[in-house]
Amino acid sequence: MIKRKKAYDYSELAQVLVLVSEASYQTGSPWKENQFLEDLTHDKSEYLIVEEEGEITAYLAFHILFDEIEIINLAVLSTKKRKGYAKALLNELKEYAKQERCRAVFLEVRESNEPARQLYTKNGFIQTGKRKNYYHYPVEDAILMMLNLN
Repeated sequence: MIKRKKAYDYSELAQVLVLVSEASYQTGSPWKENQFLEDLTHDKSEYLIVEEEGEITAYLAFHILFDEIEIINLAVLSTKKRKGYAKALLNELKEYAKQERCRAVFLEVRESNEPARQLYTKNGFIQTGKRKNYYHYPVEDAILMMLNLN
């Protein structure tokens, strides 16, 4: 079941999201708990959250900027990967974007994160550029990707 952020207490959700991120990314969570909490309370942010048997197993965080969406984080617990959660979250995001009349979705992804890049490509995203040394710990380039919704 996919829920929105408003279904949760933000303080509790921030605690869980940092744990999901830590268990999902090879490089550890990109954000600390206070960063999640700050983002959750921002009026331009939205979260789509997969809950399975009362446990949060995946989430997709994004910002709505006029007629565009920027994906901030997409994380799936390592033990739950390859079960279609990321694809379901992207499909839900596309529906949300259509309802909000958004024209495009943007994101950055680590150059070495081939599984994520393949997922995005299979879901209609195209590479539009590269940001040198965008990521830290370890330092790595970011691949810029976009999904045109028109």
